[in-house]
Amino acid sequence: MTNEVTGALNTISTTLTSSISPAQIAMVVGLVLASGIALFLTWFGIRKLISVVKNALKGKLKV
Repeated sequence: MTNEVTGALNTISTTLTSSISPAQIAMVVGLVLASGIALFLTWFGIRKLISVVKNALKGKLKV
């Protein structure tokens, strides 16, 4: 029983390590970081735009 479980775990780990390369891991980490930065900048830009529009409508136009 133990040999079957160990064999199955070895097969799974071999399959995973052969199909996932360090370059792919680096690419995924880079995409996650880039997406996070893009979301932050979008959030900041939308907040600034809303603030400018509110101030313009109140008559306090500042650029």
